[in-house]
Amino acid sequence: MADFSFFSVDYPSFSSGCQLVRIKRDASFFLDQTADDLNVRAILLEKQVIPHIAPLDSPTVDSICKAVGGQSATRFTIILPSGKVIGDSQETPRLMDNHAKRPEIAPDSEEMAGLAEALNQMASQLDYRIKTIINQRNELETVLSSMIEGVVAIDNKERIISMNQAASELFECDPDIGQGQDIGEVVRNLPLQQFIRKAISAREPGEDDIVLYQKGERTLNLKSSPLLDAGREHIGTLVIINDVARLRRLENMRKDFVANVSHEIKTPLTAIKGFVETLHQGNVESPDETDRFLGIVNKHVDRLVSIIEDLLSLSRIEQEDEDNAIQLEIGNIKDVFQSAFQICRSKAEEKNIDVRFDSDQNITVNFEPTFLEQAVVNLLENAIKYSDPDSIINVNASQDDFEVIIRVKDQGSGIAQKHLPRLFERFYRVDKARSRKLGGTGLGLAIVKHIAQAHGGHVAVESDLGKGSTFSIYLPKP
Repeated sequence: MADFSFFSVDYPSFSSGCQLVRIKRDASFFLDQTADDLNVRAILLEKQVIPHIAPLDSPTVDSICKAVGGQSATRFTIILPSGKVIGDSQETPRLMDNHAKRPEIAPDSEEMAGLAEALNQMASQLDYRIKTIINQRNELETVLSSMIEGVVAIDNKERIISMNQAASELFECDPDIGQGQDIGEVVRNLPLQQFIRKAISAREPGEDDIVLYQKGERTLNLKSSPLLDAGREHIGTLVIINDVARLRRLENMRKDFVANVSHEIKTPLTAIKGFVETLHQGNVESPDETDRFLGIVNKHVDRLVSIIEDLLSLSRIEQEDEDNAIQLEIGNIKDVFQSAFQICRSKAEEKNIDVRFDSDQNITVNFEPTFLEQAVVNLLENAIKYSDPDSIINVNASQDDFEVIIRVKDQGSGIAQKHLPRLFERFYRVDKARSRKLGGTGLGLAIVKHIAQAHGGHVAVESDLGKGSTFSIYLPKP
């Protein structure tokens, strides 16, 4: 910026023949023209003078003023901020007094300085507020984009004000493109539109579940609250969206578990109570009949004990897994097979079933011996239980670059495909009557699944009706 603060420019006198104030409109027009002309002359001089201001070359500045002033018949005066004259087209600057206190420079300069200071303060405050708003907006956007819940703001006309990334992914749309559009155009789901319409009209918090058919079936939990502006005026509604499909599935599984465990325990207890009351009342006269009743009672007691033991075992496995209390040690899979076979040997011999083991001597894995043995025993007992007499069961272990796989394959009747996804759930049975008749508790496969998970692995099943089943345990390699 130039180091001088003021150009003084005088236009030459007009001839007496000019009638400047005859018509007011003409005078105003002429004055405007004069002001524009003076401004142009000052700008032209400024371009020549500025190079000699820093560093200051007063003689050159003065000579320029005199040269240009003589050519344009205009008086130029160049004054420093201190009021010192450094150039004048008519006078010698060093002989001129200080102009700082002259009215045309000082009652305007003070006013302009005050105005400039006020404007600078306003600009600084405005800049601070803009930066604050930008920071707050960025913080809000960061929070919204980090949320796993979908957030959608909708105005009173059901148009999208904004939505976060989670909501756009749920609805499979671009959040920027969706902004300003009707929610019904972005998400074609009637229950969602009805929920939003109700939330806007009710102007109070609401909650509901809807089903969204995008990327499969999803259950969404919607929560709404009134959207207010700075003046507390109602401008729409804010909707928070959670994908609760897994939660609802777990809730249903819990309900099924409670119902199943109640049924599994109530059935033998009812039978026990009935036979005990009959014996207590002395309605059985034959000793053989008494022995038969007692045998049935004993059978149901054994069944209750098995259910309770399996439940306790399952609870212990889950608890130790959550607490990371399972102590793993490296060992050979073949040793697990031998122990499991000794436990199941008598049951296999009763049905003349040939259990064939195939395992590489060098296959090792990190495992808890008791748990892994129980998992193999459960699979082997199931295979024996549901296989025909004189059949073959193959138990083998193999490995790839990442996992050790234990497989138990039988030649039983197989399982329909519709049952496979739920086969490892607690108390889930393909054939309930047959399972209870064979003494199953409905918890064996659930125990196998949790043991595999406690070892950092997983389970799988393959089966075809009439062709048998293959149950597999996948464990990470050491």
